[in-house]
Amino acid sequence: MNYPVKEQITQAVVAALEAICTANGYATDGVEVCRPRRTGERFVPRDKGVMVLQDAETRAADEDLIGNPPAIGWRLAISCDVVARVSERETRPMDQVLNMLEADVRKALMADPRFAGLAVRSELGNTEYPGPEEGVEGLTVWLEVMYRVAENDPYVNRA
Repeated sequence: MNYPVKEQITQAVVAALEAICTANGYATDGVEVCRPRRTGERFVPRDKGVMVLQDAETRAADEDLIGNPPAIGWRLAISCDVVARVSERETRPMDQVLNMLEADVRKALMADPRFAGLAVRSELGNTEYPGPEEGVEGLTVWLEVMYRVAENDPYVNRA
């Protein structure tokens, strides 16, 4: 199936995160990556779970290119929500557990910041922590992906 470039990028982000395991040089094993429904239904947070959600994309006019057809630039924000569920007998501090997961997610996302030529470039964004009222130990790693498509066809990559 032919997917728009935006979808291809999101699939590439998921694939990069799925590569997290000790055999690939990461500190973490057992990462489970999913793309949940936006409403959250049927979603159960799992230990070392990473939920990938697209945020609103915005125009990146500084990435536009002239041509026939012209290429238009976009900035796609993607949140990678990481969950840690550890036993109460765990002796490591929760921040240490989260720091290891965060580092592995960042490493995976920047292993190929162009995602095999789909993107012009990618940048890591801020890390956010959920409030205590949310009842989840975790964090969100933001990724900003700049990409270009043909002005008249979002299926045509012009990175």
